[in-house]
Amino acid sequence: HEAQMRPIEAARAVGTALDESLATVRGGGPMHSASHPLVAALATLDGAISHVDSHPELQSASLRAELHALRCRALRAVSVQHVAKPLDSAVEKVLLEGRRAAAAAAAAAPAAAAAPAAAAAEPGGRPHASHPASDPASASAAPPPAVLQPGKAAAKAAAEAELIFVRLAASLRPWIEELEARAAEHQDYAAIMADARASYWRCRHALAAAELAARLAGIARDEAGGADHAI
Repeated sequence: HEAQMRPIEAARAVGTALDESLATVRGGGPMHSASHPLVAALATLDGAISHVDSHPELQSASLRAELHALRCRALRAVSVQHVAKPLDSAVEKVLLEGRRAAAAAAAAAPAAAAAPAAAAAEPGGRPHASHPASDPASASAAPPPAVLQPGKAAAKAAAEAELIFVRLAASLRPWIEELEARAAEHQDYAAIMADARASYWRCRHALAAAELAARLAGIARDEAGGADHAI
């Protein structure tokens, strides 16, 4: 009887291990591995549930409910700590960098646009010898290469955001697979999997909305200055 209860006791110890590991998790914690406390906890719970299934004398409703609750805790920890939190952190970083880039571009654009006109005339107002008034290039000189226009800043930020998500997906994938592997076993596990997917799409929506807002703001600034845009 003691040998039969050993997997059950190991599963019950998972609750304490979860409390200790989650107390130290910040921003996703260490990468997925077989030795990670959550991965080990899930493996222990899988073994205990399989053990109960193969021993009819252990199949009480209360024991099944206890193991189910422990497994739900572990899966929710995966969904929150290793999927939702890293996604939220990535979005926060991307949005902050996007706001900074847009602000810098918006602040630099007027000065960059005024520079060619200022350089084309001497202090007394007469055309400068190296920039004759008849030279059409002097009236349409582009900003220096180091200055990004607001629209270009938004496009650059969008490309960088996509790269961040591509890299993040590689580290999230093993955690998602932990959820997917158990989602079909119970509707509660499927709901946890759905929450993780919702976190992903919520973050992608936040970035898409920010990119669209930045592009529309750039168009509005350009139109205020007389530029034409095809819609």
